[in-house]
Amino acid sequence: MKESKTKKTNKVSRLVTNLVSSAKMNWKTPRPGEFLTLKEVTSYGLSQVGTFIYSTVIGLMVFGANYFCGAIMHINVMDFTKITILGQILGYALMWMNPFGVLIYENHGRLEPKTKIFALISYAGQFLIGLACYFVPIETFESVPFVGMIALPQILGNILVVGAMGNFCTWIVRYKFCAKYGRIKPFVLLFGIPSAIFMSIIPFLPVQAAPYATKLIVLHFAFQFMSYFKDSYNVVGNMVTFMTPNSQERQRLYSIVPIITSLVPSVIGMFFPILIKLFGGYTNILTYKICVPIFSAAGVAVSFFVANCKERVIEKTDDSRPKVHFWTGAKKVLSNKYLWITNISNITSIWALAYGSILQWWFIYSIRMEWFVGIAANIVVLSMTLGFLMTPVLTRRFEKKTILIWSKFIAIVTILLMFLSIKINSIVLFMFAMLLRNGVSPIEEGIKSGMNADIMDFHQWRYGERADSMSGVFSWFLGPITMALSYVMPLLQQGAGFTSDWDILYNQAVIEKLFLIYIVLSIVSTFITILPFFFFDLTRKKHDQCIEELQLRLKAENEEQERLTADLDTSVVADETATLTKDIEVANGFVSTDSDETQNCDATNIVQDTAPPDIGENIEQDIDAKSALTSDEVQPSASQNDEKDNEQQGGDKQ
Repeated sequence: MKESKTKKTNKVSRLVTNLVSSAKMNWKTPRPGEFLTLKEVTSYGLSQVGTFIYSTVIGLMVFGANYFCGAIMHINVMDFTKITILGQILGYALMWMNPFGVLIYENHGRLEPKTKIFALISYAGQFLIGLACYFVPIETFESVPFVGMIALPQILGNILVVGAMGNFCTWIVRYKFCAKYGRIKPFVLLFGIPSAIFMSIIPFLPVQAAPYATKLIVLHFAFQFMSYFKDSYNVVGNMVTFMTPNSQERQRLYSIVPIITSLVPSVIGMFFPILIKLFGGYTNILTYKICVPIFSAAGVAVSFFVANCKERVIEKTDDSRPKVHFWTGAKKVLSNKYLWITNISNITSIWALAYGSILQWWFIYSIRMEWFVGIAANIVVLSMTLGFLMTPVLTRRFEKKTILIWSKFIAIVTILLMFLSIKINSIVLFMFAMLLRNGVSPIEEGIKSGMNADIMDFHQWRYGERADSMSGVFSWFLGPITMALSYVMPLLQQGAGFTSDWDILYNQAVIEKLFLIYIVLSIVSTFITILPFFFFDLTRKKHDQCIEELQLRLKAENEEQERLTADLDTSVVADETATLTKDIEVANGFVSTDSDETQNCDATNIVQDTAPPDIGENIEQDIDAKSALTSDEVQPSASQNDEKDNEQQGGDKQ
């Protein structure tokens, strides 16, 4: 017995020693074939923890029907709805300005001269119109149907003014910092402190006893302004796409890191209600004056670990980077079949989680065990950790497409098991089915996130430019379809007898109908979302080849740029030498006209002899020598060949 215990102890000791040794080795040096150091992965995880701490109070500080704005500030509930409708209408009215934001994102704030002028005029016009709205009498549009309310012009002014200020601020940050430091990192570092400051100021605004119109205008402006900085700061999770081109490393960041970081909000969620109660509860403004500054400041401070992270997009970081043009970029995005596949799948996924409210309703309205809801909800999510752990293991052995399709079929089986549990009225079986479903859910979400990142890499290889923001054009015409489909659920609920009277859920016949509706919609939606992915053929091998060729292209372009710079310097030196020689001869008084012509001819010959080689030919030779891609796997695009021809013509002209 003692020997076996000693052996086990030795194994554990060796395991710990190996882990410590590996951690030291990879702390500042990535593993072979990878890009991320352990220090960078740890920093990313800590920055995520920071945003989770910050998010603790985000739910409290929202301009909506909640404790702060409703119970403490007494803002009319209907006014929140009217302001939301007004924002949606205004969003569609200003949709013509969306291309400016897309181009500013994709081009790191560097726009063509005409586009720049048009954008400046548009943003300035938006700001001035917003300012003008403040001078309109507050009761002007109070009788307008659906959105009529007091201070409507001023609310409109808040939206326009804050929107214009946000557009200018985003433009400046992208122009000054994003080309050098990345698309996400500058916003996390620059916008965290302002976000925490403005969120902390709101509870101290002296408007609680102010006239209703004044209170509404001031609070709406403060929340609009704070929300701009909050939304720009709270984007650490989006960095994964840019931190590494290695698909397996991305998958670990999507799947393994959340296992650790998600513990923080879980722990805070256990103690936060107790802390709230110490300061008087959710309806006491003292709670917000104390908790909001503490949690927002602590969260922002921890999120500064993102400074140790680096974005590694395979592209040039200077002004020689090709510019993205809106209509051309939109056409390329709409030509990418993989983006069509994912967006069509997303449309039909709106009911995939319809079963989610069944557990809570079953305990509250069917078996009257409301006290057990929280315990049951924590039990059925225990399997999510296993799902997170399995995802990177599965991606090492199987293609993402295969994993996603099989995981969705398993999800359908678990939902069918829920259907059976409802038929036999077994809450235990239903919880078991939920446990299985939640084990598969992290695999689905992790694989989809990895696929989206791979698609962006393929798009850059195929069309020579990224489309991280440009891909949003799908929402412009698919959004209305999603909105129309969202009415299906309310119509079915109404047909089952459930409208606005929640007490009817105590009727067993009604609630069983609703349960069956949710289950059937979940099954149908999950099955339909599978179908588009049968056409997804972006394999791991193809993605790796795309990344390899992108690296070769960038290397060839940089080498060519260095050769051009060196040749130009040589030409300048030769020209200056010839000019200096001529000046000396003139000064000595023995230069002739023929000599002048000879010197000019010599200088011209020097420039011609050092003319840059054919850029397109050099790039093509480098890629052919280092990356032989077969025709049935990854072929160069027509647009790239056109670019090479243009570069060749440019080289000849030079």
